Amino acid sequence: MIIVDYLKSRGFEKEAAMLQKAECNSIRITTEKAEEEMFSLGESKIGGKPHLPVGFEWPCFREEPMVFIAQFNLKD
Repeated sequence: MIIVDYLKSRGFEKEAAMLQKAECNSIRITTEKAEEEMFSLGESKIGGKPHLPVGFEWPCFREEPMVFIAQFNLKD
């Protein structure tokens, strides 16, 4: 971790150790604009319309439909 090495080199060993403890794996997601028709059923996407089973009732909060953010195919 580059920032940990930098902190250590500047005498901030305690802070570097704290930051290193908080380190965790992550995934970087990049996006590009695409038309809804380009997505196959179950494909990962951000925004648009979700792929849902017939009869699925979309969740609401305070009687307002919740916003669809993304769907991820975990095989991706």
